[in-house]
Amino acid sequence: MLGLFLKRFREHEWYPLLDFLSPVFFDIVPAWDMVRILTQLTRESVQESRQASFASSLSQQLPSWGLPLTLAEAKTESRVEPREAPWTQADVLLRLYFAQILHEDSACLDLRFRSFRKEGEQWIWQPRYFVWTWSPDFLEALRSVYSGFYEKKDELFRAGLRELNLLHAEERFRAHFGGDEQGAHRFSLKDFRTTFHEIFVSCREHAVRLPPEFLPFGLYLITLYEHLEQLGGAYDVRSAYSWAQALENGTKKVPQP
Repeated sequence: MLGLFLKRFREHEWYPLLDFLSPVFFDIVPAWDMVRILTQLTRESVQESRQASFASSLSQQLPSWGLPLTLAEAKTESRVEPREAPWTQADVLLRLYFAQILHEDSACLDLRFRSFRKEGEQWIWQPRYFVWTWSPDFLEALRSVYSGFYEKKDELFRAGLRELNLLHAEERFRAHFGGDEQGAHRFSLKDFRTTFHEIFVSCREHAVRLPPEFLPFGLYLITLYEHLEQLGGAYDVRSAYSWAQALENGTKKVPQP
């Protein structure tokens, strides 16, 4: 069933991204759940209905975050948070990635390089609205994993992995996050695929199934990696997480000029 669906999906613009998922992934997520999620992500009628409400909400939220980022269809620019060093595209991208996870119930998964352009001092985000609304349990576990790792709270980190059926792969996840090299982390799709292949093999060896939401989460991660790999360089991921974590109720307090 999944094979037939993927054949029909082959012409979709997101199909090449699935190449960066290990084939083992399709052994540890129930096929019916995969079909259901891919249908929701690719059926235009579903995405169009989500797009209107999500774009409206996000266009109001982005200015409050203090990032120099504007949705392409928005008419107002963000009020940019003052900082000593100039904003870089990687700064904006990593902070957007974490802000959506830590402060939103839904996320626009399209962080591809092609979806951003710079105009003056602002970046313009023109995504294809592949929007996913996370289940509360999955989102809480994901937040626990990130908070536990970046805030060095090992028990919280392990609790999040346990909820995701991934405690057996703890060391591989630490390697994925870059260990202690958070001030200069490089992003490579090849390394991403290798690491997650090892994680998925571990899942198969431990006879565990992953929550089906790992598919949209995987696509979200892949678009982040694709973008940062094209930019090149090494980035301070921990500072991006800390910035997003410091948002109060999703709003960055911007000092008055």
